[in-house]
Amino acid sequence: MMMSRRKIVLALPAPAMAERRDLNELQRFATNQLVGLLKVAGLDVPSNIILPPLEGGKKNKDSSGGASSDAQTEEEKQKFSRRNHEANKRAFVNNINWQKVDEMYKEALVDMEADIYTTDLYDNNPHARRKLIAHILSKIRIQREGLSMLEELIAIRRMTLLFEDNFEDLELEDYGSLWWGRAKLILTKARPYNTSPTALYKRVKKRAGDNGFSFTLHADKTVTLTIPSDFRDDELLNELKRNIYDFHELIGDGMEAIFYDGTVPN
Repeated sequence: MMMSRRKIVLALPAPAMAERRDLNELQRFATNQLVGLLKVAGLDVPSNIILPPLEGGKKNKDSSGGASSDAQTEEEKQKFSRRNHEANKRAFVNNINWQKVDEMYKEALVDMEADIYTTDLYDNNPHARRKLIAHILSKIRIQREGLSMLEELIAIRRMTLLFEDNFEDLELEDYGSLWWGRAKLILTKARPYNTSPTALYKRVKKRAGDNGFSFTLHADKTVTLTIPSDFRDDELLNELKRNIYDFHELIGDGMEAIFYDGTVPN
């Protein structure tokens, strides 16, 4: 049963896109946002969700202004389908920012070489592990209200030890792109209710609320993790294992940057 809360911040279309008033582009943008929302909710994306074509997606009209698809012969339908397909292929290519592709290709080569040199770097390098963990915890923001300095220090120390003892199990190295540049943590005050596993299960079952943890995907592809200061060790580990993979996948590989309208076609 899902006990933590998953959130996504839906973004408005870029001003340049809105000014062009291209209905298909706006539909594509909205569809991508809804797909992300479904994934954050842990739901399957229906197979009938199709991104609108970039151009040429309107039905053919006859001289009277009505759709002529019913009157078309099978051959005419096939010709229309081929024309529409070719138009979409041209639009797809024209929508790619090839200068950005070249830049990303060069960056990918550098990253690939770095991956080769640093593969298994953390396995026998305690210093490198501590450096990554220190980076993760250095980005913690504290909600001071209701949280004492002592509670804050204890919680951070506990997280440090948990990350050190469970480095491989949490796959911190594999999700390095998330931890190094995309994730930030918020530490909140202790929960004002019984936090035993049984009590939390009953709380969620009665729809009395979540367990105090939340994972938020922002419009800029960053992720915020909200963690209550009175977390149990097994509780924090389970929440990270269950959520980090999904949010790492939702962040994507940055390919949307090569398209002028900012969306990756399905």
